[in-house]
Amino acid sequence: MPDPETPNTQSSQAPAASAEALSGSVTTGPASPSTAAPVVETPVLSPPVDLHIAELSRQAEELAQHQRSVFDRTREEWREQFKKDPELGGNRQQTTINAALGFMRHYASNESHFNRLIEAGEVTGWNDHPDFIRLMANAAQGLASLYREPAPVVPMSPAAPPQDRYTRRYGGTGPR
Repeated sequence: MPDPETPNTQSSQAPAASAEALSGSVTTGPASPSTAAPVVETPVLSPPVDLHIAELSRQAEELAQHQRSVFDRTREEWREQFKKDPELGGNRQQTTINAALGFMRHYASNESHFNRLIEAGEVTGWNDHPDFIRLMANAAQGLASLYREPAPVVPMSPAAPPQDRYTRRYGGTGPR
């Protein structure tokens, strides 16, 4: 039987080592319990935890890249839909874009507001959506129709010489 006054180095080190492995920290400070010095714990990550953190970081990066590629692919599909649209795209593409931008610029509070709208469209992608472009272009067309000047009045025929009352009333037929 071991002497209780003689420390058994083998048995006292094993529990400390297993406690260290379970807690994930190393205790530094005096070994004697009689000293009241504070115990400072410094985290030590085990290789499995390091691997787990590395794997989570890799997966987060992979997910972010996947989301970005889906976002870019969606925006490209919207651009292609706009280009193929018979009413908006094709050879009318630039005219439609200019009309939509003109409408946005007209109703933006100022140039800074307009630039923030354009930036928000770039960040979110709504400025590439064909239905949004259609909405803005239709609104611009409606706005333009409100501000069109009426066509000038053009006489249909040259003015006829003035006639007397009898000729106007009876057309110049009959006795007079």
